[in-house]
Amino acid sequence: MRTALLPLALLGCSPPSSPVADAPPAADASPDAPAPPDAVPSGPIHVRVVEEGMPIADMVVLFHDPAGALIDRGVTDANGELTAVEPDGSTVTVFDASLVRLRTVYAARVGDVLVFGNAAPATGSILVTFPPHPSPPPGSFYLAITNCAVGEALPPLGSPMVTMNIHCPTAPTSSVMVALGGFESGGRFEYRGYIEQQNVPLTPGSPITITGAWQPPVIDQVAFTNVPAGGEIGVLKEWYRNGTMFSQRGNTLVNVTSLAWPAPGGGDAWRAQLAVCLKNNPLYPCQWLWRSLTNPTDLSHDFEATRMPWVANPVVSAGPPTQITWTADGVPTYRLTRVRYRPWDPDVGPVWELALPAIEQATASITLPALPPDLEAIWSAPPPYDPPYDLYPSTRVELSRSNLSYDELRVRVFNERLSYHADLSQVTVSRMP
Repeated sequence: MRTALLPLALLGCSPPSSPVADAPPAADASPDAPAPPDAVPSGPIHVRVVEEGMPIADMVVLFHDPAGALIDRGVTDANGELTAVEPDGSTVTVFDASLVRLRTVYAARVGDVLVFGNAAPATGSILVTFPPHPSPPPGSFYLAITNCAVGEALPPLGSPMVTMNIHCPTAPTSSVMVALGGFESGGRFEYRGYIEQQNVPLTPGSPITITGAWQPPVIDQVAFTNVPAGGEIGVLKEWYRNGTMFSQRGNTLVNVTSLAWPAPGGGDAWRAQLAVCLKNNPLYPCQWLWRSLTNPTDLSHDFEATRMPWVANPVVSAGPPTQITWTADGVPTYRLTRVRYRPWDPDVGPVWELALPAIEQATASITLPALPPDLEAIWSAPPPYDPPYDLYPSTRVELSRSNLSYDELRVRVFNERLSYHADLSQVTVSRMP
């Protein structure tokens, strides 16, 4: 297939015509002849690869048609961009040969802008000063938290100042929470006081002074029912101000049915991330559910009544092409499938991450895109470890529910600064991490 490789700067313009499209019709061709009924429309699919806002040039990008055939290959330009005219529904893979990391999006649509990496840079740091806490318990330390920046001053407690490293849009404003925290004797983190100040400009290099009186923590409580034996429960509470999350913190415990812990107040809306993981399963499968809170300090949750199906350890067939099959203990209803496959080591080395639409079947499988021989040789080569290392594959399947469609989630899933997790309502994974 002939493709037109276009810079993203041309997004606002009509794309140049393909040389094939500009060719005159054959003598017996009818200009009014309808397209075949099974014809797949084609158009530009845009790819951008960045790290901390810096474009990555010469990154290999592969395009497979909806049937799985490799139809095109290119590399990103000096701006980290590549645009190709491809069939609607194509599969797009970015191949990082230096890290042997592959990221694949299935069912890409014409007009998609797929960002791989950190599209927004780390923009600098801000020094935050505030009144000292009047009576900090031993072992306490200060934290400063916003919707796009965080900083900690590790114990022992020193001067009332914290440096935040920020990853923010240009000249944002945010609520800023300065908190006093520490760890109880059992090792669980707890808040011991807080100050919240609203509508604070966040400008790199410009110090912030927080004023006001320290407030005592509130007590958050969560009661779980119908948790599997050996289940580890967890809660991550999110605080919002004017629709933007500016803080989150939580705790986990094993073989208990309730949690209570000191937490900051503040905010005008709250959401809880409730987690249950099977600690007695060596693969440590987990589920998460997000719930909006009207009462920010007291919540009950019936896990069995709301859970998604558990996903068993996926099975990987011999390749190429490689097929990954998984089984759930029920038929899941969801929007986004994510698969992470490490053929040699569960923590390091080559990794293939894939995003695709829901497959709402108790037993489901996907076929990994076939690689050209030169890239297959890189992907298949054992990592250069010295023995004795125990090398074994690791595959993780994640099924996610969301109010967003797959079309909306697909363009966000590998954009690591535009986290799609805020748009999820429930997730089940076959293993952790």
